[in-house]
Amino acid sequence: IMNIATDEHLGKIYTELKNFESEELGRRHAFYQSFFRLYELQHILNKQGLLEENMSTSYALIIRWFSRTQWFTEYWSNAQKEFNPDFRNYVEDQITIASTQKK
Repeated sequence: IMNIATDEHLGKIYTELKNFESEELGRRHAFYQSFFRLYELQHILNKQGLLEENMSTSYALIIRWFSRTQWFTEYWSNAQKEFNPDFRNYVEDQITIASTQKK
């Protein structure tokens, strides 16, 4: 997925397949998807005690930052159903925390 976000040719193909309005939108979606898939795996492994807590803290900060970008709401509203329910709840908690913090 990250290759789609960073490679111009793959980005064009992905944009056409997903019917995005622009390649920029398609590549942005692929970038978010790549990050959240990686973090979903990290979240599950962390809950199983297989990863250190500091990794979870780092990813939580990134989610909070992403949630403040102008494109995140559209991405998350369309993509969240693709993720594990526990992970979705966790991301929603991070969005709530971010909304109460200073920018």
